[in-house]
Amino acid sequence: MIDFMQQSAFDLSWNAFSFDDWVVASRADARVQREESIVHAQAREGSVDSFVQDVVHKILCICNPACTEEIERQMKARFPSYSIVRSSPILLEIMRQGVTKASAVRRVCAHYHTAPENAYAFGDNYNDETMLDVVGVPYIMDNAAAPLRAKYKNHTPRPEDVLAQLLAQQP
Repeated sequence: MIDFMQQSAFDLSWNAFSFDDWVVASRADARVQREESIVHAQAREGSVDSFVQDVVHKILCICNPACTEEIERQMKARFPSYSIVRSSPILLEIMRQGVTKASAVRRVCAHYHTAPENAYAFGDNYNDETMLDVVGVPYIMDNAAAPLRAKYKNHTPRPEDVLAQLLAQQP
């Protein structure tokens, strides 16, 4: 999959994850540096072959926002047996088929002996859609894309907006 990305000369930085190991082609890439500063973790340069354990849980593509949709389209066409979903205007997440937020909600609900129809979920992007579709009370954040805001009737501000409102009310 990474070979295909590189051969296609997509404008992206690939990131591969195996357990706690995060591998990238180049830590000098500004997209990787930005992601490191957001998640407060450090990637290491290498290849998928350099993982200690022979398991890749996820590939995260940090894309040029003008190219994300086209990269997503081509990746889905080339690798239809994988779960490939946009999680922001610049991020594509690639996991094995069946690994979704919906499957995680089902597992959590089973653990707590409740049905997903009794659960609430909050999302703001396309990677949240499966989760929102499986719960009884889905909420879409106001910063979500227009098609998602149109799909779900329950809307809520972003958590940081709610927090800012609460802080503004403090004496």
